Amino acid sequence: MIRSQSDRFLGIIITIYFFFYLISLPNTLASPTRSLCRSDQRDALLELKKEFTIHSNDNGHETTVLWNKSADCCSWEGVMCDATLGEVISLNLISETANTSLKPSSGLFKLQHLRELDLSFCHLQGEIPSSIGNLSHLKHLDLSSNQLVGEFPASVGNLNQLEYMDLSVNDLRGNIPTSFANLTKLSELHLRENQFTGGIRVLANLTTLSIVDLSFNHFKSSISSGLSGLHNLEQLWVYNNSFFGPFPSSLFTIPSLVDIVLSENQFEGAIDFGNTSSSSKLTNLDVSYNNFDGPIPESISKLVNLENLDLSHNNLGGQVPSSISKLVNLDRLYLNHNNFGGQVPRSIFKLVNIEYLDLSHNNFGGPVPRSISRLVNLSSLDLSYNKLNGEVPHCLWSSSKLNSLDLSYNYFNSFGKSVELGTDGSLERDWDLSSNSLQGPIPKWICNLKYFSFLDFSNNHLNGSIPQCLKNSTDFSMLNLRNNSLSGFMPDFCMDGSQLRSLDVSLNNFVGKLPKSLINCEVMEFLNVRGNKIKDTFPFWLGSLQHLTVLVLRSNTFYGPVNNPSAYLGFPSLRIMDISNNNFVGSLPQDYFANWTEMSSVWSRPIRTLDYKRNIRIPGSNYMGDRKNNHKDSIELVY
Repeated sequence: MIRSQSDRFLGIIITIYFFFYLISLPNTLASPTRSLCRSDQRDALLELKKEFTIHSNDNGHETTVLWNKSADCCSWEGVMCDATLGEVISLNLISETANTSLKPSSGLFKLQHLRELDLSFCHLQGEIPSSIGNLSHLKHLDLSSNQLVGEFPASVGNLNQLEYMDLSVNDLRGNIPTSFANLTKLSELHLRENQFTGGIRVLANLTTLSIVDLSFNHFKSSISSGLSGLHNLEQLWVYNNSFFGPFPSSLFTIPSLVDIVLSENQFEGAIDFGNTSSSSKLTNLDVSYNNFDGPIPESISKLVNLENLDLSHNNLGGQVPSSISKLVNLDRLYLNHNNFGGQVPRSIFKLVNIEYLDLSHNNFGGPVPRSISRLVNLSSLDLSYNKLNGEVPHCLWSSSKLNSLDLSYNYFNSFGKSVELGTDGSLERDWDLSSNSLQGPIPKWICNLKYFSFLDFSNNHLNGSIPQCLKNSTDFSMLNLRNNSLSGFMPDFCMDGSQLRSLDVSLNNFVGKLPKSLINCEVMEFLNVRGNKIKDTFPFWLGSLQHLTVLVLRSNTFYGPVNNPSAYLGFPSLRIMDISNNNFVGSLPQDYFANWTEMSSVWSRPIRTLDYKRNIRIPGSNYMGDRKNNHKDSIELVY
């Protein structure tokens, strides 16, 4: 009996031991002895460290500072080794601000087993040395966002294992070398924002390419039909170059093509989709800013998966084909700046998923079909610069999603019947109905729309007074009522913390005084009351507005002195003041011009605005205030 209990106890001990052995076994098997970094690899990295004068990046991080011989180089930050051979296979120094050039004898090119190299955002300068060809095992190369110059070294053809290359945002130039034809495993090629020239025929040999971005360069050639052999191509971006010739219809035979942007080039002639399959996967087609002419082909109906279609800024004409109604997945359609005519095509109103529709700068005429009410998902509609007339469809006022509406420069004469607005009160709207023939008073139902980033009724035939309800119910950022026949007293704008930045009520028939409530417009930049019948003294009290840049009181009946010794000078940001054609008396003190220093800053603070589609930088000036959208204040100045 005693022996039996002893045996049982021994069995328990063995079972417990075996259990813990099994637990530890997977970890043991999963963690073989890792090879240490080879000495030649370590020495090459330390040599590279000396070449790079590393400064702290935006995050205060310095990768190579901690590289030293006291630790295995395979454990250094940014370094990865082959676990068996101890060879450096990956080097990632992204955003290390090196401020240096890559020398032909650099330690970098002694790391000949590298498969991945990322030196993007490192402030690298100078040319890419031919020694880059030593890294023949590279699969991933990223030298983007540096200041590299010069031409491609022909030795780039030695990188025949390369699958990914990104040299975008540098100052590289010249032609793509013929040795590029050796990169037969290349899947992604990014050369955006450089100075490359010549043609791209050499890419026809790289049949594994799936993504090609050549935008913002100086390539100048036609698109070779040989590119149709890139049967894996999914994305081709060549916008903002000098490509020319006919529409590259052969590209549309590539079954994998999803995204193609040919905009801002010099293509010309008719658009022809050739032998495009009805099973096309294309979701984005942008051929804007070219010289295409003729009609839109009926065969566009084959591109049934299109979500974005941009044919704007060409010379296309005729009527929009009814077959466009087949593109039921479209959510963005841009036909603006062409020569389309006739009525606004009803076929477009079958595209119920449309969110952005731009038909501006064409020759569409007649009334807008009421079937536009089918576009229940519209958030942006631009019909400006056409010949449209009649009343504005009331469905546009009551839309629950339409926040951007531009009907300017047409012949609309009526707001239409009164509408009940069951809309989202928090929707911020941007409406431009300027330069039409709108008559009658401003409709009071507009008071039910809470927020306007921009409302422009200028250059119409509106009469009556401004609805008093606007002062309490609606918040504006920019309000333009210029050149109408409005009358009465100006209402008390800027109540309860209004965000009004720009108010233009010039060339109307307003009487009385400037409403003192304007003092509450703490972010006001632009105020123009020119050409009314306002009778008041000079508004010194506006001088407390810290952001007021433009003040125009011209052609009213203001009177009295402009020099008020008891008033503070104020107007710290004033750049333009027009008080001409009034009844002011006295003198202008020198202190005005000594303290209004912003007036001398003409052109001294240029800004850059962004193109609404592709972030294209455009030079400009903020002399009349910082504009946060596409709308610009304007005034007339005379000596």
